[in-house]
Amino acid sequence: MDGSLSHHDHDSHTSSDFGRRRGGWITFPFITGALAGLTLAAGGWLSNLIVYLIQEFNVKSIDAAQISNVVTGFSFLSPVIGAIIADSFFDSFSVISISSCISLLGPDVLVDTLAPQGRMALIPFYHISVRLRRSTILSTLDPPLCPHGFVSGNSITSNFPVGHPSWDCSSPNSLNFEVLMTPNLVEHMSSLEQNDGIEYGIVLLALTETFNTLKPQPCVKEPELCQPTSKLQHAILYTAIALATIGVGGTRYTMATMGANQFENRKNQATFFNWFFFTLYTATVVSFTAIVYVEDNVSWRLGFGLCAIANLIGMVIFLCGARFYRFDKPQGSPFVGLARVVVASARKRNLQHSSGGSKDYYYGHGGVTDDLVGSATPSSSFRFLNRAAQKIEGDIKPDGSIGKPWRQCTVQQVEDFKTLIRILPVWSTTIFLGTPVAVQYSLTILQALTMDRQIAPHFNIPAGSILVIVFISTAISPTVIDRFLWPTWQKLTGQFPTFLQRIGLGHVLNILGMVVSALVESKRLKIAKTHHLQDQLGAIVPMLALWLFPQLILVGIGEAFHYPGQVALFYQEFPVSLRSTSTTMAALIIGISFYLGTGVINLIQKVTRWLPDNINNGKLENVYWMLVVVGVLNFGYYLVCASLYKYQNVEGADCNSGPDSEK
Repeated sequence: MDGSLSHHDHDSHTSSDFGRRRGGWITFPFITGALAGLTLAAGGWLSNLIVYLIQEFNVKSIDAAQISNVVTGFSFLSPVIGAIIADSFFDSFSVISISSCISLLGPDVLVDTLAPQGRMALIPFYHISVRLRRSTILSTLDPPLCPHGFVSGNSITSNFPVGHPSWDCSSPNSLNFEVLMTPNLVEHMSSLEQNDGIEYGIVLLALTETFNTLKPQPCVKEPELCQPTSKLQHAILYTAIALATIGVGGTRYTMATMGANQFENRKNQATFFNWFFFTLYTATVVSFTAIVYVEDNVSWRLGFGLCAIANLIGMVIFLCGARFYRFDKPQGSPFVGLARVVVASARKRNLQHSSGGSKDYYYGHGGVTDDLVGSATPSSSFRFLNRAAQKIEGDIKPDGSIGKPWRQCTVQQVEDFKTLIRILPVWSTTIFLGTPVAVQYSLTILQALTMDRQIAPHFNIPAGSILVIVFISTAISPTVIDRFLWPTWQKLTGQFPTFLQRIGLGHVLNILGMVVSALVESKRLKIAKTHHLQDQLGAIVPMLALWLFPQLILVGIGEAFHYPGQVALFYQEFPVSLRSTSTTMAALIIGISFYLGTGVINLIQKVTRWLPDNINNGKLENVYWMLVVVGVLNFGYYLVCASLYKYQNVEGADCNSGPDSEK
């Protein structure tokens, strides 16, 4: 970790609102603390979603993987929407606050879906006040809740959380108990109210029967006997997932932008980003291990409850720092200016290109801007766009300002649009870089469910936690790369690798990860056939899940190369007006990749028999070999795009410059 938290510079004393100093390192614990809580909450339910759908909603394994891909994809697409909203309409603080409240609702709704099977319906986290007569309880309930004797005293009064099937009958005068709310008990309590004067106030008791139908009955061994999920169950499930996912979109990357905005010094911004991503990865690892372990080995209800608590704590921590934050007003969407370039150039399509030099182009109200890209005149590439900046009488007011914004643009806006066009091919290669990884993530969890996950006498690796190996290797690799690999590279070549070279190395490692995945799956299927497990749904293949680690480690190391390379490249090469949005482009790529991964799996299911619901009877290794071919073809496409690309910011073309090198 570079930098420290002991900086005491002017950042701690800049920007005031109503006479109070805002921003600086005093905001750091609030932002990173909130990030930790919100990341724990999001990772706790998202990482184990496939297992949850299979075990609790009787969703077929491949369908569960598809749903997980869609949800994960949206969780990476939604931050882009959150960033645009924060930049264009509201400030980051408002977006984060509202989104954290929305995300809090998701785990709560998921908790409500976890009523036990059969006739019992638990209502977690709601308290019920009950006052019952002793004689009535024992005479009406069958079986009696106190089978070993009566409780002395005329009445008992208790506040009890519904959820645990225990009743302490040891106290002669008072009783603290927890009751299973069954339809039988509800019926009895209704009759007691009329006959024996029972007094009770029950929150949401009227919805007990609804809660009892929030998920289907568990499957028996015969899959054809599984109860299908009803429309109501689907509606509540997807509502919970949507709320939680929207919350992720409005917090994660928006919080990174807000944190960086607390500093003016770029070195402090770089230090903040280092700690930000360290906190993000650490919280992700904890959620993928500890919370998933609770969900798999204790209860889903407790696991989702922990997610809700973590979300609430994160939200409270963030709001507690409000008095110290520096608030930046939204400046309007930069995408509007880019859209105007397209419209203006189209409306001026019949205009002859200017031959009069810079005087025929519009540079802004103050003349030629200092941060103009390239020369004083528009660049010759994509020349048809230059018409948008050509001056036409009537489009500019007498004071020099734009009179018709959808007919007249500045040269800077035109050059910004050209910059995006130039980088678009490189950006597109990273989409197909992420798609095989997205497919691998889902299929690896399905593989883990069919393998021996025991690594100690009394400890099994939760299937949803298997992907934590990727995050651990990604978190550790940058230190090794920065301390050892890049200095060695510089000694051998005389220069640091460029961002494009870093991304290229990530391509190679991803391809190797897919090759290892195919080889491991071939071995797993061979063992399954040897033990005649192909036709047994849910059969565990006697092969350790540790065999999945090498492929995940390779993918994690590959991510340590290409993910920072992408973020740095986009931050450096994107127009200044799009710097905030540029940091979310990597998230956009991941989101699109997961949706494409869903499409790939759908296509494979339609045209092949490689992915049946019982993967022990499939050809999953063929899917991985196909991903190897896709990766090789995409790498070739990337090499062409990278060789043709010319850096717009030559100063920052290597890894020891730009924002990520300010240590």
